[in-house]
Amino acid sequence: MIKHAVKNKGYLNQDTLAMVLAYARTDTPFTAKLIGVATLIYIFMPVDIIPDVIPLAGWLDDLIIGYQLTNWAKSFVPEPIMEECRVDAAVKAKQIRRWLIGLAIVFVVFAISMMFVLWKLVEWLFGLI
Repeated sequence: MIKHAVKNKGYLNQDTLAMVLAYARTDTPFTAKLIGVATLIYIFMPVDIIPDVIPLAGWLDDLIIGYQLTNWAKSFVPEPIMEECRVDAAVKAKQIRRWLIGLAIVFVVFAISMMFVLWKLVEWLFGLI
C-alpha cells in the first residue's frame, strides 16, 4: 500500500480530492457515498482500533484504514465518473495550492508583525521599570 502511494507521487492526494468531488455528484452510487461517510466517521471518531493518544500507532491505523476504505469506495464509482473527477481535481488542486501559498504568506506577515508588536510592548514595559 505505502509502496503504491510512494511510487505514484501525488496519487494519494489527487485521488482523494477526486473522490470528494465524486461524492458531491448525484450520479455517484449510494454505496460509494455510504463507504465515504463511514470512512469519515471512523477517522474522526474518538474510539479507534488503536487509540489516537498513542502518538504514532494511533494515527497510522487511521491513515491505513482510511486509505483502504477510500480505495474500496473508489471501486464502486464508475470509471467515466472518476475520470471526470480526476480532471476536476487536477484543476482544484492548483487552486488549493495557490490558496495555501497565499495563506502561508499572510501567516508569515502576521507572525512577523505580532513579533514586532510584542517587542515594542516589552520595550515599553521595561522602559516603565
